[in-house]
This record gives sequence, structure tokens and C-alpha cells, in this order.
Amino acid sequence: MEKTIKLRVKKDIDNRRELKVLKLKGILISKGFTQIIHIADENEHF
Repeated sequence: MEKTIKLRVKKDIDNRRELKVLKLKGILISKGFTQIIHIADENEHF
């Protein structure tokens, strides 16, 4: 069973929100979810 989660993050977020996103990414990587971590630019806003 394959599940996909996509998070869209604006490029112009403040520092506090950027740290939250990075912390979430770090937690997912440390828990072994490296196969679901993909970072891609959607456009100039996301």
C-alpha cells in the first residue's frame, strides 16, 4: 500500500516557519522515512 503526502511551502515564509519545516523534515529522515522525502520547486512562489 503506497501513500503519498505532499506539502506545499511558500518560498517567502518567515524564519520561524522555515525552522518548523526543517525540523519536520529532520524528524522524518531520522525515523527512516527517507524514501518519501522529495524536495522540488513548483514555481517561483512554492
